[in-house]
Amino acid sequence: MPGLLIILVIIYAVVVLVWIIDRIRENRGPIGRETFWPYRKKEFLLTQTEKRFYHLLENTLSKGYHVFPKVRLLDMLHLDREMIGKKKLNPEKMLARIRQKHVDFLITSRLNVRPLLVIELDGDPGDTRGREFRDEFLNEILSDVNLPLLRVRAAYYYDERKIAADVNELINKNRSK
Repeated sequence: MPGLLIILVIIYAVVVLVWIIDRIRENRGPIGRETFWPYRKKEFLLTQTEKRFYHLLENTLSKGYHVFPKVRLLDMLHLDREMIGKKKLNPEKMLARIRQKHVDFLITSRLNVRPLLVIELDGDPGDTRGREFRDEFLNEILSDVNLPLLRVRAAYYYDERKIAADVNELINKNRSK
C-alpha cells in the first residue's frame, strides 16, 4: 500500500509540474523570454491582391521611382499650424482623423523620396467596412495637398502598360502644376 501511495504522489507531482511548465510557456515569446505585449507578427504584410499589384509596380515602373506599400497618412502629411490657428481647430482631433488611416501604395521619387502619387486598390475583398466614407475623405485630403490619386480596380490580371502610362501621366501632370 505505501508503494501505491508513493506512485500516486509521483504521478500527481509530474502532472502539476507539467501544468506549471505549460503555464510558463503560454507567457513566453518565440525566443523563450517573458512577453508582456499581446502582439504577434503577421505572416504577410500584404494581401494576395496587394502583393500581386506591388510586384507589378516594382517590375513595371521606371527605376526613378520607389514603391512603398501601406503608408500611413500621418507619415505623408503634417499639420499646417498656421491654418490650425486661423481656423481654431484642435490639432489632436485633426491628427486623430488621419492617425489610423493608410494608403495602399505611395510612389516616390527614388532620388529624394518625395511623395509623387498615391495608388489605391479598390474592391479588395479584405477592405469593405466604411469604405465609401473613407474613400471620399482620402480624395478630399489628397486633392487639398496636391498629391494625385490613382484608383485601380483590384483584379487578378492588370494591363502593365496601362498602369505604367497612368502613373507616369498623373505624375507628369502634377509636376507641371
